[in-house]
Amino acid sequence: MEEISIDHYKNWLKNQDPIFSKAKIPPPHPNRIKIDSRHITPGDWFLPIKGNLTDGHQFIPDVLKRGASGFFYEKSLQSSINSEHLKFGIGINHCLSTLQKIAKGYRSLFNIPIISLTGSSGKTTTKEMIAAIVNISNHCLLSPGNYNNTIGLPLTLLQLQPSHTHCILEMGARQQGDINFLVSLARPTHRVLLNIGSAHIGIFGSVDAIANTKLEIFDDINPSDILIANSDDPRINSWIHSFPSKNVLTFGSSPEATIKLHSSPQWDEIKISTPNSEISFNPILKHTTAGINMTAATAIAYSLDISADDTIYALSRFAGLPGRYKIHHHQDSIIIDDTYNANPESMAYGLKSLAQHYPDQTKTLILGDMLELGPEEQLKHREIGKLCQTIPKLHQLVTIGKLSQFISSELKAKEPHSNKVLHYKTVEQALLERDQWDRKSEVTYAKASNGIGLSKLISSLLI
Repeated sequence: MEEISIDHYKNWLKNQDPIFSKAKIPPPHPNRIKIDSRHITPGDWFLPIKGNLTDGHQFIPDVLKRGASGFFYEKSLQSSINSEHLKFGIGINHCLSTLQKIAKGYRSLFNIPIISLTGSSGKTTTKEMIAAIVNISNHCLLSPGNYNNTIGLPLTLLQLQPSHTHCILEMGARQQGDINFLVSLARPTHRVLLNIGSAHIGIFGSVDAIANTKLEIFDDINPSDILIANSDDPRINSWIHSFPSKNVLTFGSSPEATIKLHSSPQWDEIKISTPNSEISFNPILKHTTAGINMTAATAIAYSLDISADDTIYALSRFAGLPGRYKIHHHQDSIIIDDTYNANPESMAYGLKSLAQHYPDQTKTLILGDMLELGPEEQLKHREIGKLCQTIPKLHQLVTIGKLSQFISSELKAKEPHSNKVLHYKTVEQALLERDQWDRKSEVTYAKASNGIGLSKLISSLLI
């Protein structure tokens, strides 16, 4: 790949042209640009972001002590920067937009498959599945954790290197237009829509608004782009037909799906058929949504001409991710950590998976609030409470948070004299009173929105 020069930055930033030449500072390689002062190493460049709580500009002295070669700063804040430090600085109009423009420009230097995924649930798990497949014979860059927003995605693009053969990006949204913007930065060659659900409905206002936002993944397509969509989702299925069939791959259990899921009732065996072959394997991960996520990953692999053998090898060994239905065998019991996040659909899927795969074991459920559900938040928690009534061999229900009391109230209404239900306002209270729990269940399952902090409780159970 060509050397990064001042001309690259002039082209990428246009009307915010930094004055590297006047400052006599060599331009940074995009790989060396960082926004977290704690991660600066000698030779890095610091790009300070102004957040809700802190302004990165205040850490400029720290990064120079750490050996940073230079830093960007917003021209409007020049007077607040030590004059001795300014000789290492490049003034720009706006730091966040500069980060995004550099990332967009740098991405344009790479002629490799860029795979972007979005959906209401399953993004990170499916991303990790396809990465496991690709990395058997190739070398992919994938967005770490949940780097799926207007800061995280550009930071991921800046880490592209000539050795990368593929790039896999997760795209999330907090408002309409977010995914459209991320698409404009990444210009993906393969665009994947997993599903449309009610996650963050309290922010978006309606499922229709969520759908419109997720469908932005298909905005401004190029003639060669591949669109991969869930044909089991009626909203997606009705919309995807507006595109030329040569651009579209569908996945699902419906007869018209290009990549079709077949599985046993207990998910002991998964079979997936493609136009070229049929693959089958016994999955380690046994969850109601594992099959459809694996089918999505297979569709992506098929679109990339990756062999069926590589796909089988990776998916048959995929054991899940921390906090996402991660199964721990602890002493004489099983603890299932599903605490990374929760919405009504994902919590229902988790409980149904639990009931299906552990029908004969006694169970403790630890359930916390599902956040950002808007006016229907009480109703959605009550619906989960009704679902809890159907769980076989339920030994104890522990609920945590303000809203989860509506889960426990449904079970209490059915069994008013039962002592199997405990409710706590906070995780801290639950930890203090943990000795009151009856911990004789063979299986413990925990799930809540990430903001509840239920992972701390799981950590205490695994000691």
